[in-house]
Amino acid sequence: MNACDRRQHAGKIRVVLKGAIVLPESRSPVEIMRTMNISPFPKPVEISDIESLTNARMSEKFSLSEQAAALIEYMLYPTGEEARVSFGSTLRSSPDPLRLNLKGMRRIQYNWLRAADVFHLYYDMASGGHQSRRGGATISKAVHLAAKNTKSVGTSEATFWSAWKAYKDAAPLVAATILIWANAQIIFTGEYVSAFRTHDDAEPLEPKKLTPFHIVLLMSDLVLAVGRTFEEFALTIGGRPDAGLDLETLWRIPENINVAPILPPVRAIRPVDKLVLNARRAGNRGRRNRQPTDETFSEPL
Repeated sequence: MNACDRRQHAGKIRVVLKGAIVLPESRSPVEIMRTMNISPFPKPVEISDIESLTNARMSEKFSLSEQAAALIEYMLYPTGEEARVSFGSTLRSSPDPLRLNLKGMRRIQYNWLRAADVFHLYYDMASGGHQSRRGGATISKAVHLAAKNTKSVGTSEATFWSAWKAYKDAAPLVAATILIWANAQIIFTGEYVSAFRTHDDAEPLEPKKLTPFHIVLLMSDLVLAVGRTFEEFALTIGGRPDAGLDLETLWRIPENINVAPILPPVRAIRPVDKLVLNARRAGNRGRRNRQPTDETFSEPL
């Protein structure tokens, strides 16, 4: 992912993590059929300073944890057990996991960006009580808004739907990863990501070359912490027939993971976004009545 791609997607995120509120432990009333097989952290993890954690993980020597290895398997291949097993074997046997770049990984991460944009817009609309007179927040509205706000070639509604269908079963974790990735571009103070110096001859990585894949390996505990709150939101609202989430296939974080949840920010829905949503009519969601968009974004927290 080049610097231009990163700026476009980070801009769309608009509000990123600079601090967080740790939520009390909670249990969703919804029973989920699928839970990821991830070992719990040996000690309780409660993250109170995201900036310090980010700078420390980027600067210290990297060691692949079992939690990170298991988590990335589910995120890259949420619907394919054989692919998960194959990738996990390759990752664990790699002498330099952070530099692993198998065929298809780049495209998967681009699709993560689209799926995350859809889920986070859905979260923003539902948390802010938007569109209550029009049936409330739905994935279809989030897809519509995401496509309208994107000027890149090849990002039509069909493209966002394709990405969403491929990664919706891991959407809370994907959205958490992209949010943390965008945040890292802002709060990391180092000139190089020294974690990539896994041996004496290895070169450190420039921050602009950091990818979402790297974030999962470097900060799996933070991804799980933010992902837990997104997951609770999905379980609470996902039972609606029009929500676009399938609770029977959604991969759930183990309850005994030993990581306290972190509250991600609810981003403001811009006035121009409300115009786009209000102009959306059943049976008239094509090119008619398109509203212009602008480049005005909310200030980061």
